[in-house]
Amino acid sequence: MEPVLVFVGGKLEGEAVGRLAVLRPRDLPTFLARKPRQLSYGEARRIFELLERKTR
Repeated sequence: MEPVLVFVGGKLEGEAVGRLAVLRPRDLPTFLARKPRQLSYGEARRIFELLERKTR
């Protein structure tokens, strides 16, 4: 997880405070779409089990 600060009104200057992304609501979908998808533990486990079976 990565924290994100979204401002819904007022003037916004800059895109980050340190490593914290600062966005307008209209920029949030694009920001999230650029992020790599992360697997849940269950998804990662199923992939591991499938690959383990295929490599035997």
